[in-house]
Amino acid sequence: MPKQEKYNLQRLLEMRERFRDDAALYLAECRHQLKLAEIELNNRKQAVVNCRQAQQAMQTQMIEKSESGMKSSEIVRYRQHLADLRETLCGWLYGCLCFRCWQV
Repeated sequence: MPKQEKYNLQRLLEMRERFRDDAALYLAECRHQLKLAEIELNNRKQAVVNCRQAQQAMQTQMIEKSESGMKSSEIVRYRQHLADLRETLCGWLYGCLCFRCWQV
């Protein structure tokens, strides 16, 4: 009987080592995916910041020109451009499909 117990113990130890190796590989893959996701998140954050800055600059420019007597067709063009920026911004924010929540 002691020989059989040793055999079973050896098999269990081998299985445990294999599971440990598999878990280490899985953990390494998860960490790699997390690093890629963090890079993507940082890229999206920067894109959002850039878009908001462009939106603010366009809004300021529109207000300044409207105070100096801008044509209504130009105001419509500015407003359309601002709406396009809002839609782009929302698209960058995790795939949001509508931009109603970002309207000012």
